Parts: sequence; C-alpha cells; structure tokens
Amino acid sequence: MSEKQTAIIDQYPFLRAALDDIGLASDLINNDRGTSRNVVTLLQDALEFILYEVLQMLSEDIYRNGQNTIGLDTAIRVCKSRGVELPLLGTIRTIQKHRGDAKHHAQIPHEQAFSRMVGEFRIIVSRLVHEQFGPALGNEIRTLGLLPYHTALYESYRKYRTHDWPLALQFALGALLHKHRAILETIDDYSGGLRRIPELIGLLGKEVAAASYPPAPVEAIETVKRLPNELQELVALEAIAEAAELAGHSYANIDRILPGIFDIATARRITDLLVLPSGFSFGRSMGWSWSQEGDTKRLDEIQKEVEQLLKAHPDLVKEFGPGHYAQDDDNYWRWWVFAIFDGTRWQSFHLDNSYHLKLESGDSTEEAGKDREKVAATILEQLQLAAQRRTLVAEPDGGSSTEARKIM
Repeated sequence: MSEKQTAIIDQYPFLRAALDDIGLASDLINNDRGTSRNVVTLLQDALEFILYEVLQMLSEDIYRNGQNTIGLDTAIRVCKSRGVELPLLGTIRTIQKHRGDAKHHAQIPHEQAFSRMVGEFRIIVSRLVHEQFGPALGNEIRTLGLLPYHTALYESYRKYRTHDWPLALQFALGALLHKHRAILETIDDYSGGLRRIPELIGLLGKEVAAASYPPAPVEAIETVKRLPNELQELVALEAIAEAAELAGHSYANIDRILPGIFDIATARRITDLLVLPSGFSFGRSMGWSWSQEGDTKRLDEIQKEVEQLLKAHPDLVKEFGPGHYAQDDDNYWRWWVFAIFDGTRWQSFHLDNSYHLKLESGDSTEEAGKDREKVAATILEQLQLAAQRRTLVAEPDGGSSTEARKIM
C-alpha cells in the first residue's frame, strides 16, 4: 500500500481488517493451502467487519465488547433497517451457514458449492465496498485489489438474466455506465447498482453526449454512442429482456477490447482471445474446479485433447513463462492463470504443469455445464491456433511465408 492509501484506509480500521481477511483467503485458495473451513471463516469475518464499518458511518454501534463477534444477524438486520443495500443476500446467508457448519460440526462444503460461494463473494464485497466507501476512498479504491465495480455489476446481470429481467437490465445498465466512466477515467460515485432503469439510461445518455474519448478502438466508441437511444426505445416498448440483452452484449463487446479484470497492456498475448495477465483483480482467480455437477462428457474429452496438444508442443508451453510455484515438504505445484474471452466475457482459468484445466465454477446446472464446455472448447481452439502459428513460423524456409504473416 502507498502511504496515502494507508492513511485513507486507516480511517476505516474494520474495512482494513476485512481486506486483510480477504487477502488471506485469496492466498489460501490460490496456493492450495489451508482448507475450505479456514476460508469460509475468513469470508464471514470479512463480511462482519465491512458491515460494522458501514454501520459505524451511520452512527449505529452494535459491537457489544471485545469478547464477542459483531454478529452477522444483527448487522444484517440493522443494515436493512437503515436502507443499506445488501447484494446477494442469499449467498451471504450461505456463507454464514457454512461457517456455522465448519465451526460447530467440523463440516466442509462440497467443492462445487464452495467454489460457487467464493465466486459470488467477490461480487458482494466489490459492490459493498464501492457503494458504501467508494466516494470517500476516491481513486485509491482502485488499488485495493477488488473486482472492478462495473465487472461486479455485469456479473450481477449474468446472475439475474432469465430469472428477473428488470434487475438484469438495471445491473447491465449500471455495468455500462461505470465501464464508460472507467474508460474516461472520470470521478465515479459507484451508485449504478442502486439506481433505477430510467435514471441509469438518462445518466448514460448525458455522459455519452458530453464525452471526449481517449484513444480507443473505434468499434467500442461507436457502440457506446448508439446505446442510449437504442435502450430508451426498447424500454419504451416494454421490451425489458431485449434491452437487458442489448446492454449486456454491448458491455461484453467493449470489455473484450478494454478488459476490466486485468490490464491488457501488460498481459502476455498467446492469441487475441487467450492471454496470460500479469495479475487479476480480486476474485477472478478464485473459484475454480476440475469438475462439477452438470459437466458434459465432451468437456472430459476436451481436457484430454488439451493435454495431448501441449505435450506435443513443448515450445508453446515455454512461451507461457515460469508461471506460479508453491512447495510443501516434498510436494510442489506449478501452474499458470490465463484469461480467455469466450464470446461473452473474459474468464480466468487454471492450467497446471500436468496440463489439467480448472475452469471457473458456477451453478451445478445443465446450462452451466454447457457454458463450461464452451469455455473449454474455446481454450482448445485458441491453443490449437497458437500451436499452428508456431508451426508455420518454424517452417524450414525460415517461417516468413505470406501464409504465416497473414495468420499472425
């Protein structure tokens, strides 16, 4: 942390304690250390600290004494009574349940449930911290390692689409508004998750009309300029689902070019859609699984094809660099964390030195299984493309053929 950042965060000691717990939980997950019992305890502690800091700002003191935990039930009840928006309350309750199971019954959540819970935790924390502390922290909030606010809103849109279209539209519009502000690097109030649909469209239209864009791909800028009127027309026709999908797809198209979860400028580019970021925003490297309920037979086949491909192309693997390394007594682990654009969004995935894939976890449904198959298929396709390019470049004639240059 910079001295300035430390000074700001020191004004919020419970928020700082929450960030420390989140960092430790992330470290335990990413390095395969500790157990899900440890992580679940840290996640609940972090939520309690964040909510207590929120209530402190509202002059609500619910901390009885230093010998007792703050009490998540009480914190939730008082937050709701004071009008504090609690995102994904069902997941907050799930974390609370698993923490109780771990503490009192020595039980641990199933791998799929744990991965999904951790993945949704990143959305909760990002939205809570940005919406409650963002204006006070200013630009320093970008250095805290949180999932970007616009990304958290986009993930919220994905969670509610097909189930609650008005909420899905609200979050998709919020994601667009805050992505637009991120592109322009303007001061943000981080309120898109709290505003209603007409207000969000009005704000987006006003800010697009007044924007002076920095150098950026023309297609991204033109997409943004057309959106407010197109969205307004759909809402006027009460075509809420169509408006939500337009907003969601538009966000995805912009984010493909200007990713929110990593810095494209510092990433190692394997192909246009497959990169090795130098680092991720908090949470995107959390919540992987080799398999989960709902996975397809084709996914298993793709896993084997990826393994065979990389074993046959060791020079391609060398391009990945050293990756990450961890050791425990006589055991060691080496792995890489990639980002892949699946046509809808950037996702992270884990590849170990045995070439086994861990994909981002989701709901244990048939639809989620098909999504994971699609991601794996895109990974295989992009690795095949990268291997093909290397083969062409390494041809006996020096690899500078017209065909090779065209593919590059």
